[in-house]
Amino acid sequence: MQGHEKQGRVMLTALLRQGFSQLRAFVFRHPGRVLLSLVLVAALGGFVINALMMQSGRHPAPLFASFGIVTSDPVPVPRPVPVPPADPLATLAPLAGEPVREVLFVQRALNRLGYGPIQPDGILGTATQQAIDRFAKDRKWPRQDGLSRRLLSELSEASGLRPD
Repeated sequence: MQGHEKQGRVMLTALLRQGFSQLRAFVFRHPGRVLLSLVLVAALGGFVINALMMQSGRHPAPLFASFGIVTSDPVPVPRPVPVPPADPLATLAPLAGEPVREVLFVQRALNRLGYGPIQPDGILGTATQQAIDRFAKDRKWPRQDGLSRRLLSELSEASGLRPD
């Protein structure tokens, strides 16, 4: 066995010498190509080392994001929050003009529900506004000034009275 090992080493040494001599001949015949190749390999190696070892986080503009290839954890995309449709009875916007007959209805309904005593005079005064505030607070509504469609609807339902 030792003879074969020694013969193998001799052949390997001969092949390496022949390969190095051919490489040396190529380098001396084409020095420009060899130098350019070495510079390109060094630059490419620098880019790879920088990208893989010297960067701490994700790249702000990854190359493969446009192709749908995800190379790391994706950034969550915010989803729009659904907005429920507007309910005209749920609005607390005051009615335009606030006619006297609606104020009379509110005063009578609030008296019937125990938020009085209010003099039913059709004038939206301090006592009527305070009673509206107490009624709204009991229902956990935000404070409102004046009358609203929601207030009229809730008072009608709670008191059993109907606006004229």
